[in-house]
Amino acid sequence: VYIIVWNLLDSTDDSKIDYWLNSIKARTKNAPVFLVGTHLDDPKCTKEYLAYIIHKIQKKYLGIFYNFFFFKKKKFKFF
Repeated sequence: VYIIVWNLLDSTDDSKIDYWLNSIKARTKNAPVFLVGTHLDDPKCTKEYLAYIIHKIQKKYLGIFYNFFFFKKKKFKFF
């Protein structure tokens, strides 16, 4: 399992997502990869912006990594 964490407000180029996904692809074929975007609660991270980011990632990597799932959660409860 691989987890890539990045600031949603950074461009996908600045966040080095390409580097990490290509590194994972070079090492394994079917490992689960979780992309975790932080700063979802920032006012700059609008629904439209988030849709753009998701579309950009899917367009570029859906043929390489076949199981992309996107979850949005702004607040978590800790018990």
